[in-house]
Amino acid sequence: MQDNSINNTINVFIVSTQIEKDEFIAQTLIQNGLSVIISDSLEEVYFDIISNKPKFILIRDKISSADNILINKINQKIPHCIIRSFNSFEELINPVPEFNNLTTLSHANLHLATVTLAKAVGITTSTAAQIGTLVDRLCRQLKLSSHDYLKTVTAGYLQDISNLYFKRNTPSDRETAFFKLLSLIEDNIVYPPSILNIIRRMYQDLSNLSSTELINSDLWNSNIVTIVDFYFKYFPTNEKLTPYRFDSIEEHLRAQKNIILIPEVVDSFLMMLKEDIIYKNNTRVSSYSLVLNKMNDDTNSLAEILESCGFESIQVDTQEKLIKSFHQQKPNVLIINTIDTIEQVREDLEFMISKGIIFSSVPTILLHTSDDHEKACSMLKFGLYDVIKFSGSYDILKIRLKRIQAEQEQESRLRLNILQEMGTNGSLSHMNVIDLLQAMGPSNKLLCINISAHGNHLTMYLNNGKLIYAECGNKTGAEAIYEALFWNNGIWSVEHISQSDVPESNVNRSIDSILIEGCHLLDEFNNKKNEENEKTESSIFS
Repeated sequence: MQDNSINNTINVFIVSTQIEKDEFIAQTLIQNGLSVIISDSLEEVYFDIISNKPKFILIRDKISSADNILINKINQKIPHCIIRSFNSFEELINPVPEFNNLTTLSHANLHLATVTLAKAVGITTSTAAQIGTLVDRLCRQLKLSSHDYLKTVTAGYLQDISNLYFKRNTPSDRETAFFKLLSLIEDNIVYPPSILNIIRRMYQDLSNLSSTELINSDLWNSNIVTIVDFYFKYFPTNEKLTPYRFDSIEEHLRAQKNIILIPEVVDSFLMMLKEDIIYKNNTRVSSYSLVLNKMNDDTNSLAEILESCGFESIQVDTQEKLIKSFHQQKPNVLIINTIDTIEQVREDLEFMISKGIIFSSVPTILLHTSDDHEKACSMLKFGLYDVIKFSGSYDILKIRLKRIQAEQEQESRLRLNILQEMGTNGSLSHMNVIDLLQAMGPSNKLLCINISAHGNHLTMYLNNGKLIYAECGNKTGAEAIYEALFWNNGIWSVEHISQSDVPESNVNRSIDSILIEGCHLLDEFNNKKNEENEKTESSIFS
């Protein structure tokens, strides 16, 4: 396996039996700013793929049956990754195979047009095509025909463009805004009536429709755009999709069943959001940054910098909010971005330490504007990772973030390497129950996992990546696993077993569904803990 990466995020994996020939492809990608790993075996780099979550996987020649199994697992773990086979370099750089029919070509053109128009009116590209992109995913989830898919996705992107130019776009004036949009783009563009009808029927009252009328394809297509539009209008996209937030979204969407939303469309959309929760929590490496931002005029640019470095950003404007967020979910990176005096910064850091934040436990970067940088550097004694003077550019911060990302990815890679050596053991402080289940999911072996902590013992059996048995004390199945989610200290071991050693199954749920519920329980536990801390603080100061 050759690691040709020039930065810390692996954007592309190349799997080829002709590595010397395809080294040219790797170098071409690197010269265009991508990071590449090339290997002669998909199995060899499977764990690296799951850990790094690349944007593309390129596989030379025919895909074997074994590769197909791994590809299906990769699609489940990394739904946003594009996997493509190729037979020659010419085929790889030729766009024709990618656009092998009008459906995919039209989709690509719609996305390009939407993003281009967004830039023209000064809107960030990250939110420009969000409706069209999610409509596309939902259409695929519902397995729409090519004909219905193209019509519906087109309507989704047109809704994006309509929202860009007409902010006041409520259901009552949506059609007017839409036709203004068509005139704005070009007078001689004529869209088929079937696409216009999808827009017209958005937010249609379903309460008086019969079951026969509800299965009308035009209504279904319109309802797909409706639920995505509803989601982005009523739920801020800058908030992290946590299990608790999912509960709120689910409650609101299910309340609209048979009113403006078709039940099957709601169920498919919620399933898609659940997949996103698993995808975003599938690894803790380089995923979540917490920012105390007192330079409010710089919020968006800082978020974009963090996103470009692979960190989802949650920004708060007070110490109290930072402390609460920190204890709810420990971030991978903590950034204090301030224009306060060094004396005030010192007081803030001391206050946060008094509230249980240990800066040495998470890479913490202080961004300041003080002229006395030497004095600011004295804050390193609190366990900060770095102190940077902000002078209008985030270049130094980007370098530090890339280094942090590399360190954390290396740590994750080491964990996965350990797990590939089956029959070993480790500490829960380095890899907890959720980490173990996520890492073992791709395994095609028969395994027994034993975990001991706090005087308790959890035993789990996995067969070909499927959890078939779990027991902890007098609890079995998923309940046994939930019991161990809160264990922070202890040891675990993984060993191969034979089929004769496997007990009768007591688990009838997938690992993913158990992990979603587990994330929910952890959030609930952390929220109760924070409430108790707040009550304690209140009684102290009352």
